[in-house]
Amino acid sequence: MAGDNATRRLNIRLTEGDHRALAELAGACGLTISDYVRCRCLEDDGRPRIVVDDEALKALYRDQRRIGGLLNQLLRHANTRHQDFPELAAQTQQALEELGGATQQISELIKDARASV
Repeated sequence: MAGDNATRRLNIRLTEGDHRALAELAGACGLTISDYVRCRCLEDDGRPRIVVDDEALKALYRDQRRIGGLLNQLLRHANTRHQDFPELAAQTQQALEELGGATQQISELIKDARASV
């Protein structure tokens, strides 16, 4: 009897269209067809998979953090000069809060993408 590490072949029949669709799905995940099928059949927990361009997401995260830093510098500069720009301060504070929320969401996507690999 073969051990647990022995490999076995599984042959299935697919239409040309099904095979093409399967190849596209696997390619979008950066997997071979065999790895994709193995993952979907044995490791899939039924949740939708988020396929992201990891480098683009990281670049977006860096850009958002940089923009947040620039907005923060703007507020500090206005406060240091003791200039009263209540409308500017309120709008900048709102932008910082929205940017912080978006940055947190991107951070969670990156974390989820790492966990699903």
